[in-house]
Amino acid sequence: MLSELLNRASDTGLITGLVPHLVEGGLTHLPYADETILFVENTENNIVMLKFILFCYEEMSGMRINYSKSEVFVVGVD
Repeated sequence: MLSELLNRASDTGLITGLVPHLVEGGLTHLPYADETILFVENTENNIVMLKFILFCYEEMSGMRINYSKSEVFVVGVD
């Protein structure tokens, strides 16, 4: 379900993933067994939309994201 939300957001231009010149719409996520790595360009709009998508996912699925066990890595920003 989260993958579908992220794909639709990318397809409609709500979020921009990384390396859009290599992957159409950009790479937005890589799902693993019980984890998902999220990738978005460093813009305020992308961060706000990603947080909104995660909120929607929680409401739709009934699952909760444990933000205290989550990590954020920023690359290429001073």
